[in-house]
Amino acid sequence: MTIRRLTGDDWAEYRAFRIAAAIESPHAFGATPEEMAARPDRSWRSLLEAHRDPDGIALVAHGDTRWIGSMRAHVECGVAWVYSVYVVPEARRSGVAAELMTVLVAWSEQHTPSAMLHVGETNERARRLYEQFGFAPTGVTVQNPAYPSNTELEMRVDFDR
Repeated sequence: MTIRRLTGDDWAEYRAFRIAAAIESPHAFGATPEEMAARPDRSWRSLLEAHRDPDGIALVAHGDTRWIGSMRAHVECGVAWVYSVYVVPEARRSGVAAELMTVLVAWSEQHTPSAMLHVGETNERARRLYEQFGFAPTGVTVQNPAYPSNTELEMRVDFDR
């Protein structure tokens, strides 16, 4: 497995990966697969271009023949917000998410004093992963805009500086 940063040139493959991810795990994303598919191509390129240093980072884990995981973070108001964490089902529990998170947290720590994310209230496996990297619930819950019945917990990690 290799991990690399994405650029605007990766937009088409990223789009296909994200739509497939939203089909497989619909409640994990803030948009439905249909909403993602309806976005114009230029918006996918712009999304990845907005995740360039120092404003953000977009990562992909590549297996032997295809992408197996991704995540990204974007700095907003001095906080690195973590988004779009996804690992294909057959690669789960193999360390892919931990390797991606290691790179993302190291990047976040260099650019911001803290990182935050939202995670599905019932997604225990993801919550345990985030806790391993120091994230803790803030006590705030939010509703996923694409799936209002899906309550998400806000989690935060503050970096020692």
